[in-house]
Amino acid sequence: CSSDLSDSATYCANLLVAALNLFSHYHSLNADTLAQSKRVLKDSDAADLSDVEEAEAEGGALTEDKAFTTLLELLAGNCLATVLAAINEPTFVDCQKRMLSSSKFALRQKGLETLLDRF
Repeated sequence: CSSDLSDSATYCANLLVAALNLFSHYHSLNADTLAQSKRVLKDSDAADLSDVEEAEAEGGALTEDKAFTTLLELLAGNCLATVLAAINEPTFVDCQKRMLSSSKFALRQKGLETLLDRF
């Protein structure tokens, strides 16, 4: 994206906001799905509590819903990283400042990952 034209800068800003919102949404959804997945498996008659604890210790996906939302979060993070890689330097720096000072851990982490990839 280039900031030479006002329309182009506005388009880039809108694209960046949309990518940030998408990533933030899927990160939150993924965290909520993990908590729900644990509750469902622990309450299930078919699930042995030791199996659930072992799956948690190994970091394994507990349910299909959890695997799907993890994939969506990953894709949204890649979309955000792609948008950040395509914007001009002043916009990138401003966006990085905002991401790294965000109260949301996922945005700070994605900001660091993108910063490392950019340089």
